[in-house]
Amino acid sequence: MTQLLPINALGTQFFIEIWDEVDEAKLETARGRLEFLLTEFNNDYSRFKADSYIGKLNEEKTIINPPAKVIAVLKQGLMYFDITHGILNMMIGEKIESIGYDANYSFAAKDTEVAIPNPHHALTITPEKITLHTGKIDIGGFGKGLVIDVLASCLTEEFGFQYFLINGGGDMYGTSQNGEPITLYLEHPTEPETFIGAVSIMNQGFAASSIHKRTWVHNETQYHHIINTSINSSGAMETKPDASFVIGHNAAIADVFATVALLTSNTEMNEFATKHKLGTANFTLPATLQYNQTFPLQYV
Repeated sequence: MTQLLPINALGTQFFIEIWDEVDEAKLETARGRLEFLLTEFNNDYSRFKADSYIGKLNEEKTIINPPAKVIAVLKQGLMYFDITHGILNMMIGEKIESIGYDANYSFAAKDTEVAIPNPHHALTITPEKITLHTGKIDIGGFGKGLVIDVLASCLTEEFGFQYFLINGGGDMYGTSQNGEPITLYLEHPTEPETFIGAVSIMNQGFAASSIHKRTWVHNETQYHHIINTSINSSGAMETKPDASFVIGHNAAIADVFATVALLTSNTEMNEFATKHKLGTANFTLPATLQYNQTFPLQYV
């Protein structure tokens, strides 16, 4: 029997499917705990909140005696920058604001070029102080995957659940469906509720990303939230493929490389897939789905 826990958080709808046999009281306790963790994560790391750690760091440039968890998240951002050869860069905050994706959702691009700094140069991190020397931070490239992994740990370690799927608007982590692999359907990037394939996961993370999911037009130029991290790069709609799908050992790594897949060559992405044991697939309009041999794809 599937028991569903829907939660609104982080600007999307989370669906947690539970296949363990548990009573309603335990489910409601679990729901409350997950809601708390999601709210806490948003309050800590949203660049849209002036009083979050990221908001304060972006504006005040310094945090004295930072919590260990904040240091850990920023160090993960540095690690993702390194393992993606600089493609996933959490220093995109100023750039993404400049093309209109700001705290006010103005979607009004500014006629200025914004360089994206190297995070190792932009940040100094010690147990006593974090200093942001230049630019602004946005952990959107890995944040949702990261919090999904936190939720997964909560369900297993605090509540003892064995069989579940956490779906946070396309970023997921699943154990199994009563010991069997969980089937996921790949959604067409421009045709909602149209599916182009199916995959199975078991104790794995999954992420989908697309340049078509968050777009806006300003002065007759179309923009999207997937940022090319090259210096003075344009936010205009020019990235291919149109959608990416990644399976990884956890949700955060899948989230990271689903974005990377939209910004790099097939050759480099295949190298990433081999090194990090990923399953990857790219979809290019009008109807081309390419995948590597580790991706358990089924056509529908």
